[in-house]
Amino acid sequence: MPEYRFYLIGDGGHVAGPPVQYVGPNDTTAIKEAKRLVDGHDVEIWQSERVVAYLTADDGKAE
Repeated sequence: MPEYRFYLIGDGGHVAGPPVQYVGPNDTTAIKEAKRLVDGHDVEIWQSERVVAYLTADDGKAE
């Protein structure tokens, strides 16, 4: 299964700490999992050298 890294983005657009590691079946599942981290922060999702998605703080709101 692919390995993903979730980066919390802080003020000024800078990475706000070490990445959260995640192993999952596909990009869709990784995005759903990363939405749990969006709590007033943007989150960048990477899989190897590829940017999968950039979630804004608004993306984590309940639907």
